[in-house]
Amino acid sequence: MIHIFVSGATGFVGSKLTINLAKKGFIVHALYRCIEKTKILHHPNIKLFKGSLNNEESLIQAMKNCQGLFHTAAYVSLYAKSPQIFYETNIKGTQTVIDIAKYCGIKKAVFTSSAGTFGPSNHTFVTESNENTESYINDYEKSKREADQIILKANSNLFETIIVYPTRIFGPGPIGRSNSITTMIENYINGKWHFIPGNGKAIANYVFVDDIVDGHIKAFLKGKAGEKYILGGSNLSYNELFSFIKSISGKSYFLIKIPKVIMQIIASLMLLQTHITGKPPLVTNDFIKKALSNHIVSYLKAINQLDYHPTSIKEALLKTINWINQQ
Repeated sequence: MIHIFVSGATGFVGSKLTINLAKKGFIVHALYRCIEKTKILHHPNIKLFKGSLNNEESLIQAMKNCQGLFHTAAYVSLYAKSPQIFYETNIKGTQTVIDIAKYCGIKKAVFTSSAGTFGPSNHTFVTESNENTESYINDYEKSKREADQIILKANSNLFETIIVYPTRIFGPGPIGRSNSITTMIENYINGKWHFIPGNGKAIANYVFVDDIVDGHIKAFLKGKAGEKYILGGSNLSYNELFSFIKSISGKSYFLIKIPKVIMQIIASLMLLQTHITGKPPLVTNDFIKKALSNHIVSYLKAINQLDYHPTSIKEALLKTINWINQQ
């Protein structure tokens, strides 16, 4: 049997990936930090290893006898009191995983990045060949882009590296910073979400979490060493996305379009509140820049090379909304 190491195994994508790999017959070495979060990892093929990206000995123990790995762990947030945490986790942590993987003799690795690292789209679709010609919107995307360079540099005949780039992920799973789109959908269904950024015409790509998991596994089985693959779903404006959510959920709450200047005032007030209370802001200027720019992507390369075929937006939202209603 093939043994696979997974970092971030209790996260939104990592947990589903771990379970899916186990069901397919792989022996999964799942790295975790909090034992409470491992309750979702039920399968005889899953072996739990407590550790972290800054504990080399725990990584060595978890990677022993593994032939492959998936590195999904990352620090994902709109805001951090100390931006250095993005670089410690996403860059230094990635380098540590690579070093230990080579030491343990792992042959093939799939790393999870973000389609946001390619920057906003202008007059065409973003593809894997795009280079971000603008300044990075936030420390998360900047740190992930720097990590990408480390990963590609590490690729060799003895250690094959592949990077996958998910777009905006949603679907059933642990609610948190990496599952913010599902949180938004849930809040709307419960009558707690009533705004659309700007005029609602900004377009982004939304992808179902099960498709991201499938894309990761196909990248490991079929992907070419040293290659990058965007894993996307549907390119939609906010207006289009909420139209689908309204239709599928049967809920038609009012939605207010918030102009950029008003969003900036709200962000400033929330930042002031953060300085006083320490509570992280829900809206930041980085969020506004991201929310009001277009992020239209093409995942044709993944279709052609990985046989990747995402779920339709209607089916994906239906599954997500049904799951929310059952909680």
